[in-house]
Amino acid sequence: MAEEDREHVKPSGWEAAWEAAQDELAPSAEVKKAAETLVWCELIQQSMGWLLLTQIGILLGSFGQLMSQPVCLLSWGIFTLEAILKYGRSWAHNHFFRDVPCAYVPIHQEAAQNSLAFFGLFVLAATILELALYVPYLYSCVRFWHSHRICYRAETECPDGTTRLIEMLIASVIIACFHWISSFVTVFAFKAAMGMGFTALTQSKKYQSLKRKPQFKSFERFKSKRSPSDRLLCLTWWVHMARHRHLSAVVASAQPDDCALPGHWFESVYQLKRIVEESDSGDHVHLDPSGPLCVSQEMALRALVSMAKQFKDQISTEILSDDGFLLLVRVVREGKRETCRGLAAAAIAVLAKQSAALDQEKVDLAAAVVPLKRLAWSSNVEHTEVAFGALLNSSLNKKQSSKVIDKILSSDGMAIGEDESGNNFVSSIIEHAHRSHTTRCQELAVSLLNCLVQEKAGKPVRMAMAPDAGRRVSGVQLCTSLLKHGLTAQIRANAAGALAELVYWKDGQAAGSGPYSDGCVEAVVNGLEQELTVASASAKALCCLAYNNQDIKLRIVNAGGIRLLVNILRDPRGSTQRKSFGRRDTNRPRFQRLLSGISFETVKKIDEVESSSHMRASADSEKILLEEGLRSDAARALRILALNNPPHQQLIVTEGAIPLLIDLLARQNPKVHVQAIPALSALSWKNRCNQDLIGEYSNGKFFEGLAHTLAVADSHDDMVEVLLEKVSLAVTTLADGNESNRQNLLKHKIIKRKLEEFVAKKDQVYKNKTFKYALRALEILNIEQPT
Repeated sequence: MAEEDREHVKPSGWEAAWEAAQDELAPSAEVKKAAETLVWCELIQQSMGWLLLTQIGILLGSFGQLMSQPVCLLSWGIFTLEAILKYGRSWAHNHFFRDVPCAYVPIHQEAAQNSLAFFGLFVLAATILELALYVPYLYSCVRFWHSHRICYRAETECPDGTTRLIEMLIASVIIACFHWISSFVTVFAFKAAMGMGFTALTQSKKYQSLKRKPQFKSFERFKSKRSPSDRLLCLTWWVHMARHRHLSAVVASAQPDDCALPGHWFESVYQLKRIVEESDSGDHVHLDPSGPLCVSQEMALRALVSMAKQFKDQISTEILSDDGFLLLVRVVREGKRETCRGLAAAAIAVLAKQSAALDQEKVDLAAAVVPLKRLAWSSNVEHTEVAFGALLNSSLNKKQSSKVIDKILSSDGMAIGEDESGNNFVSSIIEHAHRSHTTRCQELAVSLLNCLVQEKAGKPVRMAMAPDAGRRVSGVQLCTSLLKHGLTAQIRANAAGALAELVYWKDGQAAGSGPYSDGCVEAVVNGLEQELTVASASAKALCCLAYNNQDIKLRIVNAGGIRLLVNILRDPRGSTQRKSFGRRDTNRPRFQRLLSGISFETVKKIDEVESSSHMRASADSEKILLEEGLRSDAARALRILALNNPPHQQLIVTEGAIPLLIDLLARQNPKVHVQAIPALSALSWKNRCNQDLIGEYSNGKFFEGLAHTLAVADSHDDMVEVLLEKVSLAVTTLADGNESNRQNLLKHKIIKRKLEEFVAKKDQVYKNKTFKYALRALEILNIEQPT
């Protein structure tokens, strides 16, 4: 989805920053320890600095007239320098993050990096300046003591207070030494904490020999640099500990204007689950005098959501262990606050996508369906969103999909789709898909409908969307309207997907020509020009619409469908110039970030990850798969349009489809071959001119493609039979009655050999149709054809 299409669902300003901050990874124990060590070093350094400042001040005020000139001037210099450094350190701490909550620090990456560089240089420069004054000060004090040490003798006449001055100078020198040592240690602690280590020092031979000793093991932290993310986390924890290190997790997370660090920065998963469980028994923190708020439970649930969104199997498994999933279900069902129920549903929505952790803990997603359906009836649209999102992700879980969908449609003895109030849940989904308070809610409702109508068990949903179901708008009309006017690509893509399924299943919904009125065909054809996800779903819908329906085929051709399908074969990204539809919606639900990443099918992953820089590589690979799938669907649609229809065959050839379809056979994806080969077969069916065009293109490139397809078929076990079927059909249509093509096919010996091997394995379990196609293809190859 283009960035401009995302803006309508983004929270604005500080709210977006706060929600983004909740998803930041928590620092490791080592990073925390390094930051806390730096804080303690700074505290000691500051304490020694104030002590030195006080000592020098007393010396200058009480004994200034007894000091030698060098001692007096250097004392004054140290007093002035320390005063300036005290102000400077305070300014350096506050300059970049003044009035910025701790949780927002890692979001401001540029300011964070600048602050690290600035503060690192500042502490280093301050230490060097201090050394430049402390060394001559030590020397002057030693000289003063040496010249006045006789004052301790009783017979020596010295100004009153000289001995006290010497003693005070000795104390100030000791304090200055400790202060400088603390400053020096702080520099090292800063470098170690922020991972800006001394690599040159660690390359020395002496270090290499010393590092083998256990006592030098801790020095390793100075060698390797931290990753940028760890450095930001260390900086954040350092800022937090320097400001308010005594705040508890609940209080810190409940202060969005001051700290706002999420609970998982403070507590482990086990402790967070205990907080969630104990909060139901009345152990709450009450911050609102007008009513008790389960702040502890809300903090813990929000932290669990953030941790689950890291998509790490170890963390997710820990959340789900010890009946963690059932705990979340219980909060959704019985939670004392609706906010907590919504957060628990958000956690289920995220965890439902993590199959490895679910399988390891043997979690039954269907257990959450009834509580989620009840939450979906909430008057708060945000909680309707998270309920729809959790149901959607649960329905998309491959291993538990059927069970979850059965539970959604019929659960706990209730009528299909009914809740305890007698309201129809499916009707509620359809209503939210038709018109909803927020775009996000509409997106999720349409996605859930698309998921439900795809299943055999989804017949009640399809029947509920039938024209005679008593609804003002039928399912086809609703999907057509959403495909035309949907605010986002996700809405339009899911509408096209649901339309394809409604037509495919044909259980009372799409019979006859009536359902295709109101611009349905035109909307699907126009969808081919939109975003990749919309175009892919529209291509599938077009195939379903056109199958065995000559009237629909003609309307598709008249609407310019052939030209658009061939353009997809030429460049599926047509796309940099693809149309962008939709208006802006000012609704910005708070749970948007909690539900980010909810998908409706595999191809939708592209739109979800485009905004995440650390997942761009994954997005590119997924986009390539989506483009291949779009080409495949375009080829399939062209086959349907060309089959037994000479005028359509001629139009497709005129648009230049033959070279593009043949070029698809050079691709590695066998699913593309499965559609490209039948499309060429349909174009050549009883059409000698097209047979010759295909056979002569690029000196028989098509036959090379067939040979390549059969050569790699064995590496795709699940597709061997279907590839052989398509190749057999192509051989039959192109070589039957065409000696030139037959001879070209025979030049590629692997084609005949593979077909013979297949026929020889007659006893193996293969479709009878595939065997007949292969047998017919061999007959044609073995018999000379008339020229």
